[in-house]
Amino acid sequence: MTFRLSIFFLLVIISSCSDENLEIRDNNNSIETLNVMNLELPNDRILSYSIVDGQNILENDIILTNTQIENLKNGVYLSYDKTDSAQKGAIGISSWSWTNSTVNFHITYLAQSSNIYSAINQISAATNITFNESSSGNYIDFVISDKPGISYSFLGMQGGRQTIHLSSGASDDTVIHEIGHALGLFHEQSRTDRDDYITINWNNIDSSNHSQFESKFVQNFGLFDFNSIMIYGSYNGFALTYGVPTMTKLDGSTWTRSALLSYDDKKTLLDMYPGANKINKHSSNLSKMDIGVNSQGDVVFATKNRFNVDIYKNNSKIQSIRTSDSKRLDITDSGSILVSGSFIYGFGKYRNYEMKDISAGGGSIYCLASNSKENSLFKKINGSWTKIINCSADRLTVDNSGKVWLIAGTTLSQYDESNNIIENITTYDYLGPYGYFFDIGSAGSSIYITTKNSKNSNNSILKYSDYSNLLITQPSPTGIGGISNLDGDGNGNIWY
Repeated sequence: MTFRLSIFFLLVIISSCSDENLEIRDNNNSIETLNVMNLELPNDRILSYSIVDGQNILENDIILTNTQIENLKNGVYLSYDKTDSAQKGAIGISSWSWTNSTVNFHITYLAQSSNIYSAINQISAATNITFNESSSGNYIDFVISDKPGISYSFLGMQGGRQTIHLSSGASDDTVIHEIGHALGLFHEQSRTDRDDYITINWNNIDSSNHSQFESKFVQNFGLFDFNSIMIYGSYNGFALTYGVPTMTKLDGSTWTRSALLSYDDKKTLLDMYPGANKINKHSSNLSKMDIGVNSQGDVVFATKNRFNVDIYKNNSKIQSIRTSDSKRLDITDSGSILVSGSFIYGFGKYRNYEMKDISAGGGSIYCLASNSKENSLFKKINGSWTKIINCSADRLTVDNSGKVWLIAGTTLSQYDESNNIIENITTYDYLGPYGYFFDIGSAGSSIYITTKNSKNSNNSILKYSDYSNLLITQPSPTGIGGISNLDGDGNGNIWY
């Protein structure tokens, strides 16, 4: 599987692009470099930017706030690869994706209405993103650019009104590119591995503009995507000699940026945005210690009630258990409710096991259980628990094909039908030293994870992308954190 994009998700950034298929054709369309700053990021990343009129300008078309610069210096960002987490065409600091996969927009620059509507229609037709024409709440306002020949946009949802600046000559594909930034997409050519795919023609770039090509801080996702609408072409306004490329492929050939979303562009946005009302708060306001959902959409949850744990199914209390322990639960497709407890396996003094978690899916039931000696994964076979492997996982889920997924600390593990481990994905850099996975649930064929932080209230929702083999931050359903336990139904809906 390949993921041919790079992501720096959710900086409060502005990115600008020239017209003419986003390939700057003359130096008049580039921002004058006044004061170049070189910033060394964690993990050997490089960020070079210029200070122009008091603004931090990255790659001629991105404006970084002072807060973002400080965050980058301190390593407060999300990097995305098999040791991290992902989103396309951008790198990131926090999850400022659009709430509930919905983007409100307003058109102030009426002369560009046709191209704006065309771009929005193309994106909405290829993704799960809903666009509503409204100037309330969080929304994009399309306005005329104050920089001749330059279009630019904030990266990710900023909250309240944010602008996309379009020049008079901006085409619909330019608008798509700028909306891509607003959705959280960044440029491909700043990948840390870009030198494995492209050559920078430094001799054709004025030394004052070298900083525009020196940044290598965006994480890598499979092969370089030359077809992405988020990449600049070989010919641009930084060239000393018109008609000579500033960037080429390793074989010397050139490329032009696509006028359409590439296949990987579409897949990335599908992974980033699951769709409106796909992540839902259950109607009960009771505090849930765990929640389970089957493929039919039946919901069970457990809540603490003084000395008892009460079990609810579809909002009706069906059981009260006298215990001071937490309970984990799930519900099978046939409607049977599974609640964690104790059982005996084997002989001797280590035969007593206590369940840590339990899950059903694809006709199979698994649990995580431990005794004073070991932690193990068990499967229910012919009505009895059978040990599969010893493991130190914290939570588990079983997807609709019967595959087992485990989380432990900052590692996600996937097992095949024979219970052989086939993938370990660790996200230490993404979560930071105090972050960890908290819960995992399946929704149809999709796997979702909640994260927490032991030092603060920061948390997020991640989705495993089987296309990219990565974990991708999901938009908060409410615009705020606080989601702990979750599970999903057979239609891809998540409940918490």
